[in-house]
Amino acid sequence: MRIIAHRANLNGPDTKGENSLEAIDKCFDLGFEVELDIWLVEKKLILSHHFPQSDEAFACDDLLANPQVWWHAKNVEAFLHLQGQVNHLFWHQNDDFALTTSGYLWTYPGQKLTEKSIQVLPEVSLQKTPSFVFGVCTDYPRHFC
Repeated sequence: MRIIAHRANLNGPDTKGENSLEAIDKCFDLGFEVELDIWLVEKKLILSHHFPQSDEAFACDDLLANPQVWWHAKNVEAFLHLQGQVNHLFWHQNDDFALTTSGYLWTYPGQKLTEKSIQVLPEVSLQKTPSFVFGVCTDYPRHFC
């Protein structure tokens, strides 16, 4: 099962450290994949959950090429820009799941799970993680080791 650190969080939500290059590197060092939020604003790729108010961390080419990153496009411009350039990409608007460009179901808390599902934030719904899911995306990746 793939273990994906939500916004590169390791020990719960961390609004100050999430999506940071330092947090991303630490996740990779520990063997986790990461889900990152990315915007395209004024032709710049910016890592941020909320609409960026200032220049935040920019995605670098080696990060874009990394197959261990699951890119959450935060605006349609980012999705269109990255489509075909990265391994895992998705965009959504309050759905039960989003289909990633790599064919997986980014499945929201409490929704039906399949062998192609990435179970998102099981700690929110308290839904047990079945062994058949492809992966889990969590703010507590160490709990799944």
